[in-house]
Amino acid sequence: MKNEDQLSEKELTTALRRRAMDYLARREHSRYELQCKLREKFEIPSDALITSVLDRLEADKLLSNTRFAESYVRSRVGRGYGPLYIRHQLRQRQVDSVLIDQVLAFDEQDWAEVLADALAKKVTDIPERGSKQWLKLQRFSQSRGFSPAHFHAALQNQLPSLLRF
Repeated sequence: MKNEDQLSEKELTTALRRRAMDYLARREHSRYELQCKLREKFEIPSDALITSVLDRLEADKLLSNTRFAESYVRSRVGRGYGPLYIRHQLRQRQVDSVLIDQVLAFDEQDWAEVLADALAKKVTDIPERGSKQWLKLQRFSQSRGFSPAHFHAALQNQLPSLLRF
């Protein structure tokens, strides 16, 4: 079998597309992620070939930053992450800021509910304000990408109803 150096441009294009589709079959990827993975797998001197393959995948609607961003947000919200964390991760994957704003268009109450669900898994009762447990939960919520306002709303409005059963 030929290695990448010996492949014709048509064979290389086919190999790139096949590999990209293999990655996309597993999960959605941003265009940037897929470009990096293909660059790593195939040592090609020019990015023009990878760009043309990715353009074709987008034209065929197999690659979509919008689908990736929506999927990523659903996944991270389900795991209890907040808007600051998710925004940062999407920026690292070079998703457009306007698209990020669209997929993170939850109201503050929704984010407080997401945080309350995550906190309910960690505590059985609401700690006293300023206690070590309170501060620990506050640090946890910040590390998950929630603002102090989300934390206070979650503890005041959402968490009490989750702990009543």
